[in-house]
Amino acid sequence: MAGQHLDVRLTAEDGCTAERSYSIATADGEPVAITVERLDDGEVSPYLTGELRPGDQLELRGPIGRWFVWDTSDGGPLLLVAGGSGIVPLRAILRHHQRGGSDVPVRLLYSSRTLADVIYRGELDQHGDGAQVSYTLTRGQPPCSPRPPAGSPAPSGTSTAA
Repeated sequence: MAGQHLDVRLTAEDGCTAERSYSIATADGEPVAITVERLDDGEVSPYLTGELRPGDQLELRGPIGRWFVWDTSDGGPLLLVAGGSGIVPLRAILRHHQRGGSDVPVRLLYSSRTLADVIYRGELDQHGDGAQVSYTLTRGQPPCSPRPPAGSPAPSGTSTAA
Protein backbone atom coordinates (compact mmCIF):
# COMPACT_ATOMS: atom_id res chain seq x y z
CA MET A 1 0.00 0.00 0.00
CA ALA A 2 1.21 3.52 -0.77
CA GLY A 3 3.33 4.79 2.12
CA GLN A 4 4.82 1.50 3.32
CA HIS A 5 8.51 0.55 3.43
CA LEU A 6 10.87 -2.39 2.86
CA ASP A 7 13.81 -3.50 4.95
CA VAL A 8 16.89 -4.24 2.83
CA ARG A 9 19.52 -6.48 4.43
CA LEU A 10 23.00 -6.93 3.02
CA THR A 11 25.39 -9.68 4.12
CA ALA A 12 29.10 -9.36 3.35
CA GLU A 13 31.31 -12.34 2.52
CA ASP A 14 32.66 -12.25 6.10
CA GLY A 15 29.09 -12.61 7.47
CA CYS A 16 28.77 -8.99 8.62
CA THR A 17 25.25 -7.65 8.00
CA ALA A 18 23.69 -4.22 7.61
CA GLU A 19 19.97 -3.49 7.35
CA ARG A 20 18.20 -0.28 6.31
CA SER A 21 14.57 0.67 5.72
CA TYR A 22 13.56 2.32 2.44
CA SER A 23 10.16 3.73 1.61
CA ILE A 24 8.32 2.22 -1.33
CA ALA A 25 8.22 4.83 -4.08
CA THR A 26 5.50 3.27 -6.24
CA ALA A 27 1.74 2.89 -6.10
CA ASP A 28 -0.22 -0.34 -5.74
CA GLY A 29 -0.18 -2.27 -9.02
CA GLU A 30 3.21 -0.90 -10.11
CA PRO A 31 6.47 -2.87 -9.84
CA VAL A 32 7.96 -2.21 -6.40
CA ALA A 33 10.70 0.42 -6.42
CA ILE A 34 12.64 2.27 -3.76
CA THR A 35 14.60 5.50 -3.96
CA VAL A 36 18.00 5.46 -2.30
CA GLU A 37 19.76 8.65 -1.26
CA ARG A 38 23.49 7.95 -1.52
CA LEU A 39 25.43 8.76 1.63
CA ASP A 40 29.11 8.49 0.76
CA ASP A 41 30.02 7.37 4.29
CA GLY A 42 27.04 5.00 4.53
CA GLU A 43 27.25 1.22 4.82
CA VAL A 44 24.36 0.36 2.50
CA SER A 45 23.56 3.23 0.11
CA PRO A 46 26.96 3.27 -1.70
CA TYR A 47 26.50 -0.43 -2.48
CA LEU A 48 22.89 -0.03 -3.64
CA THR A 49 23.64 3.02 -5.82
CA GLY A 50 27.07 2.09 -7.16
CA GLU A 51 27.77 -1.63 -7.02
CA LEU A 52 24.45 -3.51 -7.19
CA ARG A 53 23.92 -5.11 -10.60
CA PRO A 54 20.98 -6.88 -12.28
CA GLY A 55 20.83 -10.44 -11.02
CA ASP A 56 22.40 -9.64 -7.63
CA GLN A 57 20.34 -10.95 -4.73
CA LEU A 58 19.14 -8.94 -1.76
CA GLU A 59 17.29 -9.90 1.38
CA LEU A 60 14.01 -7.97 1.63
CA ARG A 61 11.35 -7.88 4.30
CA GLY A 62 8.03 -6.18 3.78
CA PRO A 63 6.05 -4.28 2.84
CA ILE A 64 5.87 -2.98 6.39
CA GLY A 65 4.09 -0.12 8.09
CA ARG A 66 0.73 1.51 8.40
CA TRP A 67 1.81 4.97 9.56
CA PHE A 68 1.83 6.84 6.26
CA VAL A 69 -0.68 4.91 4.20
CA TRP A 70 -3.54 6.50 2.31
CA ASP A 71 -6.17 4.88 0.17
CA THR A 72 -8.61 6.56 -2.21
CA SER A 73 -11.46 5.29 -0.02
CA ASP A 74 -10.07 7.39 2.87
CA GLY A 75 -11.29 10.53 1.11
CA GLY A 76 -9.82 13.93 1.69
CA PRO A 77 -8.80 16.66 1.16
CA LEU A 78 -5.22 15.48 1.53
CA LEU A 79 -2.30 17.63 2.73
CA LEU A 80 1.16 16.12 2.27
CA VAL A 81 4.28 17.76 3.75
CA ALA A 82 7.80 16.48 3.03
CA GLY A 83 11.41 17.50 3.29
CA GLY A 84 14.30 16.03 1.31
CA SER A 85 14.08 12.28 0.82
CA GLY A 86 10.90 12.26 2.93
CA ILE A 87 9.15 12.78 -0.41
CA VAL A 88 9.50 9.07 -1.28
CA PRO A 89 6.42 7.68 0.54
CA LEU A 90 4.43 10.75 -0.48
CA ARG A 91 5.33 10.14 -4.14
CA ALA A 92 3.76 6.70 -3.74
CA ILE A 93 0.62 8.31 -2.33
CA LEU A 94 0.49 10.83 -5.22
CA ARG A 95 0.89 8.01 -7.75
CA HIS A 96 -1.83 5.99 -5.98
CA HIS A 97 -4.11 9.06 -6.07
CA GLN A 98 -3.50 9.43 -9.81
CA ARG A 99 -3.79 5.72 -10.70
CA GLY A 100 -6.97 5.36 -8.63
CA GLY A 101 -8.66 8.23 -10.48
CA SER A 102 -9.38 9.98 -7.20
CA ASP A 103 -10.94 13.43 -7.30
CA VAL A 104 -9.78 14.18 -3.74
CA PRO A 105 -7.95 17.53 -3.72
CA VAL A 106 -4.28 17.10 -2.83
CA ARG A 107 -1.75 19.70 -1.74
CA LEU A 108 1.94 18.85 -1.39
CA LEU A 109 4.37 21.18 0.36
CA TYR A 110 7.92 20.00 -0.28
CA SER A 111 10.99 21.56 1.31
CA SER A 112 14.41 21.11 -0.22
CA ARG A 113 17.75 22.90 -0.15
CA THR A 114 17.56 24.07 -3.76
CA LEU A 115 15.43 23.27 -6.81
CA ALA A 116 18.27 21.08 -8.06
CA ASP A 117 17.89 18.95 -4.91
CA VAL A 118 14.16 18.29 -5.45
CA ILE A 119 13.74 14.53 -5.86
CA TYR A 120 11.25 13.58 -8.63
CA ARG A 121 10.97 17.22 -9.71
CA GLY A 122 10.04 16.41 -13.31
CA GLU A 123 7.24 14.13 -12.16
CA LEU A 124 6.01 16.49 -9.45
CA ASP A 125 5.90 19.41 -11.88
CA GLN A 126 3.64 17.36 -14.20
CA HIS A 127 0.88 16.54 -11.70
CA GLY A 128 -2.33 17.80 -13.27
CA ASP A 129 -4.77 15.44 -11.57
CA GLY A 130 -5.96 17.82 -8.88
CA ALA A 131 -2.65 17.74 -7.02
CA GLN A 132 -1.05 21.10 -6.28
CA VAL A 133 2.70 21.05 -5.56
CA SER A 134 4.48 23.90 -3.79
CA TYR A 135 8.20 24.07 -3.05
CA THR A 136 9.96 25.85 -0.22
CA LEU A 137 13.73 26.19 -0.45
CA THR A 138 16.14 26.53 2.45
CA ARG A 139 19.27 27.53 0.51
CA GLY A 140 18.02 29.64 -2.36
CA GLN A 141 15.08 30.96 -4.30
CA PRO A 142 13.81 29.90 -7.70
CA PRO A 143 14.64 32.55 -10.30
CA CYS A 144 10.96 32.94 -11.20
CA SER A 145 9.78 34.10 -7.76
CA PRO A 146 11.61 37.25 -6.67
CA ARG A 147 10.99 38.60 -3.18
CA PRO A 148 9.16 41.90 -3.01
CA PRO A 149 11.28 44.78 -1.69
CA ALA A 150 11.34 45.13 2.09
CA GLY A 151 8.27 46.96 3.34
CA SER A 152 6.22 46.26 0.20
CA PRO A 153 2.79 44.77 0.78
CA ALA A 154 2.39 41.16 -0.28
CA PRO A 155 0.10 40.50 -3.25
CA SER A 156 -3.47 39.72 -2.27
CA GLY A 157 -3.92 36.15 -1.05
CA THR A 158 -0.25 35.59 -0.24
CA SER A 159 2.00 36.05 2.73
CA THR A 160 5.70 36.50 3.17
CA ALA A 161 7.94 35.47 6.01
CA ALA A 162 11.04 37.26 7.20
